[in-house]
Formats: sequence, structure tokens, C-alpha cells
Amino acid sequence: MRISKKQIKANGSQNLTSRFAVVVEVVSFTFHFATVAQLRECLAYYETKTHPSSRIPAKEYLLEEPKRQKVIKALNNALRLIESGKHTGLPDAL
Repeated sequence: MRISKKQIKANGSQNLTSRFAVVVEVVSFTFHFATVAQLRECLAYYETKTHPSSRIPAKEYLLEEPKRQKVIKALNNALRLIESGKHTGLPDAL
């Protein structure tokens, strides 16, 4: 599990205000969050055990129980870092 902060570059123009994304790497997958709301929404999704049916088999992706638990732990850790002020520059919403 790795949590980092990455600066978001503006589209060709310089921005006086630095914006950041939080990058969470867990179980060979990388999540990028530009807002705290996105992170919370993703966390809520993975905290829910049962999801509507899909053509994608859950065992091949992050909903497999051991991986789901690791994702939840990593996303909770990222949220705690943001709330404690260690990751600044991430807006609550766009």
C-alpha cells in the first residue's frame, strides 16, 4: 500500500493555485482522487459488500474479499491523512 500526493497540472496555462490529487496504490491498482468527495464515494462503494450484478466476475477484480479489505484499509488511511492535514491542497469538491 502506498499513498502519495501528485500535483495536477493545468491544461497548458499556469495556475497560481497549486492543486493536488491523492494517489492510492493498493493490490496492484492505482486510485487517483482530485477531491475528498471522490475518495469518500469510492470508500463507501468498497465498504458495501453486495453490489448489483455485473458481467465482470468479482473474483478477477477488487471486490474479491481479501482485496476489498485491503482497498478499504488503504482508502481509510488516505482519508485520515487528508483529515489530519498531512495532505493539503485537495479540495472538498470541484
